[in-house]
Amino acid sequence: MPGPITIDNRLKIKNPPQDEAADHILMRNAETKEVSSFPKEEVFAPFLAVMDNIKTEIAITAPIDPTAANFADVINALPSFTIDGKTIPTFKAISLGTDPVTYYVELLNIGRGDYGIGNTALTTANIKITSFEPTVTEIETLSTTQTIDLGSSASAIETVLNAKTPSILIQDQNTGYTVIKLTNGGVVESYLWLGVTGTYGAADLQSTAADFQLLSNVTSVSKATSAKFGIVKTDVTKPNPTVYVKETVDDLLSNKVNKVTGERLITAAEITKLSGLGSITTTVKPILSTVLATQNVAGFVTYINVLNPVLVVGASEIVKYNTTDTGRVFELKLRGRSFGVGQAAIVAADVLEVTEFLNKDLKLSNYPNTRNDGQLPTNRVLSTDVNGNLKLYTIAIAPAPWIKELIPDSYLPSTTGNIRILGDFFTPSMCDRILNPNAIILGGVTINYATFVTSQEILVNATTGSVEGAFSCTLDNGLSTTKASALLITYGTVFKPTAAEWTADTSFDISKEGELHMGIYATYKSATWNRVLDYTQTWRIQFKLEKSPLGDPMGAGVAGGTDERNFTIIKASNNTELSQVSMYQNSNSFKTFGGIIGSGSAQLYPHQPASFWATSNPIQVYEYRYIAGTLYFYIDGVIKATMHTGTENMLFKIKLKAYDVVGIKYIQL
Repeated sequence: MPGPITIDNRLKIKNPPQDEAADHILMRNAETKEVSSFPKEEVFAPFLAVMDNIKTEIAITAPIDPTAANFADVINALPSFTIDGKTIPTFKAISLGTDPVTYYVELLNIGRGDYGIGNTALTTANIKITSFEPTVTEIETLSTTQTIDLGSSASAIETVLNAKTPSILIQDQNTGYTVIKLTNGGVVESYLWLGVTGTYGAADLQSTAADFQLLSNVTSVSKATSAKFGIVKTDVTKPNPTVYVKETVDDLLSNKVNKVTGERLITAAEITKLSGLGSITTTVKPILSTVLATQNVAGFVTYINVLNPVLVVGASEIVKYNTTDTGRVFELKLRGRSFGVGQAAIVAADVLEVTEFLNKDLKLSNYPNTRNDGQLPTNRVLSTDVNGNLKLYTIAIAPAPWIKELIPDSYLPSTTGNIRILGDFFTPSMCDRILNPNAIILGGVTINYATFVTSQEILVNATTGSVEGAFSCTLDNGLSTTKASALLITYGTVFKPTAAEWTADTSFDISKEGELHMGIYATYKSATWNRVLDYTQTWRIQFKLEKSPLGDPMGAGVAGGTDERNFTIIKASNNTELSQVSMYQNSNSFKTFGGIIGSGSAQLYPHQPASFWATSNPIQVYEYRYIAGTLYFYIDGVIKATMHTGTENMLFKIKLKAYDVVGIKYIQL
């Protein structure tokens, strides 16, 4: 290179001639005015050797919470790096999420040395953060970004994506951004995907306009978080706008910035206000809704104005109150003062209700209860459950079914036949086994089909199972009822007493098969079933109690004692009583005693409260079982007493004054 080169302020860099290499520049000699071509590295090497404060940019991962402390932790965890006094590293990070942010982190008040993992640790005092909305180019250059080009179309972007064949798989946005491009009229538009992950296209998931956010290549300021507040200016006159100057508040106060006509320096008061924004804290105080006179802003204002002790709110503090039992949230709009007894009272304008939508009371002013839009087309209504969740319910069109009894063609196991279900409030829809498969449920059987006869009878065709027992019946017409031990399945022969088989007092109603109804309340009357109970066979007698319409079984006038002998087994030869069970009201309890005649009575069952008779037909099943020559007494399948050993044929006798007896069966095994 000829002689020393002097570069004056008129130096111009031009494109080299076509025969010159692209890595050369043209320079003019100040003395000879001669223009020569030189390699770039030879020209700039002397300058680079003495340059200081060269800025470098290092990419890092943005923390979830972009505070100075968290950025310090990220940088401290980087592989070891050296600051030698010539380079000033700037760290760049782009956050994930539907609102991406580019963060630039500058280091303050640090010297030469090694930093990163295992070296000098940075603190919040060393961190200055400036944040911007990232450009499309910045987002696309991330290794985790998925870029999708939908080609050219004048249609809306969601329409184009929804018509795609084959479909397109869009990644989980927790993994990385997805940028979708569409060329419209020669202009490439880039959109940030805000929707959920999945496969989208003509035969798959469909997007909506809300799933897209139009992006721009213009860098603009979205927020700034720093120990010092700065002003960031953008040169929008250039083809690709870039930030070109950053000035701190300290510079403004020191008049270190150039002002143009019409601009002013911010005041110290404004700076104080701005500096407080960097350290705002939010305090949430839990209270119960019961402390509020009314569940609204007015009730909260009253509560705050009488607080004792007084609430003190700092200048950089936001205070919210949350009613933990109802979810309402009220925020005080005032800071840097005290609230409560003896303090300046607040008004409704000083409070902001920030309750989440689903916790607010809803008011539909256009729908008063006087409005009528006609008959409900479907049997459905919106209502809430015990936790306040909104649900769609069926409206009951009748009271819950009442189950009187089940009468099968056969009681045998593994047999197909009809079962008559008698009761009330039955509906035709209950028999639709396709739409309402659970409207009729019978234990121990398989239902083949059901036929609606009347609102008081349903005919069920069923196949009994192979297991013996007494099984429940559940009916549902919109409301559900279950009757326990409603259906008996047994290998024995079942007999029910008819009117001709009773030797009874004339006041008894014996017109219904298998039932005995008293005719006079509070006066004992007796009846004997003349079916002989063979002492050489195995058999059972079952029965249930039912509340009579003539009077209350718990009434004062029907009180009894341990020797009432309501249900007895007597000798067929001379009607001598052998064993008995007494069930009666005494001291507002329903009691059960029994035993062998002449040997005293033992308590057979815990005393039951008056609520035992709250329904018309208590569900307990009582049984005498005669097995291998010995008589036992059972309640709901559980043995309660051993009565006596049989030596001759017997009869079953009933004595009533307070309730009816139904479901009477003799089962010979």
